[in-house]
Amino acid sequence: MAPCLDPSTPIGTGDTVLVIRREFGARWMWCDIGYQVSLAWLAAFAIHQGGRSLGLG
Repeated sequence: MAPCLDPSTPIGTGDTVLVIRREFGARWMWCDIGYQVSLAWLAAFAIHQGGRSLGLG
């Protein structure tokens, strides 16, 4: 789930994805969501592997 779509965040932050959709179209909106999710996954994976290599998990 993209951070900008989280309903628990303050009002107005979910508008980011909607503005991208309105300005650039649905295709770019989904590309942006995919990019955000991929970047978050890669960061979490790198941190996890780094911790494992240090013997923390």
